[in-house]
Amino acid sequence: MLQGSGLSSPMPESYLKAPSGTARRTVWVVDDQAIGRQAVTLALADLYDVRAFDGALAMLDALPDGAPDVFVIDARMPGMDGFALCERLQDHPDVASVPVVMVTASDDVEYLSRAIASGADAFLVKPIRPEELRARVRSLIRIREQHEAIVDLLNTRERLVQMLVHDMRTPLCTIQLLANLPPSAANLVTISDAASELESMMATMLLTARLTAGNLVPRVEPFDLWTLLDERCALHGRLARKNQVRLVVQGPPGPLMVAADGSLISRLLDNLLSNANRYAPGGSSITVRAAVRGEDLTLTVADEGPGVPEALAQQVFEAFTTTGTSAGTPNAGLGLAFCRMVAEVHGGTIAVRANDPRGARFDVTLPGVVAP
Repeated sequence: MLQGSGLSSPMPESYLKAPSGTARRTVWVVDDQAIGRQAVTLALADLYDVRAFDGALAMLDALPDGAPDVFVIDARMPGMDGFALCERLQDHPDVASVPVVMVTASDDVEYLSRAIASGADAFLVKPIRPEELRARVRSLIRIREQHEAIVDLLNTRERLVQMLVHDMRTPLCTIQLLANLPPSAANLVTISDAASELESMMATMLLTARLTAGNLVPRVEPFDLWTLLDERCALHGRLARKNQVRLVVQGPPGPLMVAADGSLISRLLDNLLSNANRYAPGGSSITVRAAVRGEDLTLTVADEGPGVPEALAQQVFEAFTTTGTSAGTPNAGLGLAFCRMVAEVHGGTIAVRANDPRGARFDVTLPGVVAP
């Protein structure tokens, strides 16, 4: 054993620098003894990016540059010792959740109690066995990853709730307003459309959750695509006309029999048409087109709005991604993600391209669904 190192094997100077490569998890080592810092770096450098500090103050000064995934702190240091440093970290908002491995030369119960009281998550006694140190760090990083996943999930859920509440407000306000006015055929149609919009939002949310979890198997049955297009375009055409937008439907003469999950394809069209209505300016057109090549079907929905930046052509199909907002229209950022899932569960694809002369064109290709 190298005298005073705390490690049960020598450590060449060449091991002080972690190997270069792709970004990895980081470990910060705090020890006033150079030999101790070298020992921990030797044990961890092949697995993690290790940054070493010769004291508590030096490490605290580096926190504005970023935080590690794990701290390895020597308990006995001059000035601010490891216990005081650990307590200081618990009060720091940027690193309070970062796990700490406390290293000490004593296995006295008092030291262990102090380490736990100061906020340490693991306790190692010198001489440190490299495999034990690596196991401790690996375990703490796994726990940290689980913590980060839970935080991300909670943040996503909160964001989803906020978006859905915002999105539902418009159709709910429409229903509430018109319900208090004298009844008329036009008002009843508007109320019905607003209710359908709410139902579509909830269905998209539930189906997206099932598709994401892999719990939804498409129910493939033959149906006439033109019947489905007429039904969905009648609903979305009324909203388009209110916005002074023309809805145009193009394709081969019907009937056009396809084998797919009609309910999912219906929801896919609802989301693409809602998206087009959201961004299409007054006086423009929305085009719905069905094209057949052999047994493959391509559904296209094109608008003349602002379009999708090329940099977002892939990202726009991820949940909660939007390219902008339009006053008074819902936009939770789930619709296009749902469309991608529906296309993929049918073995197909969806892509967005620039429309000519302006706007966005969404092409959904479903292979092998057209009856021969």
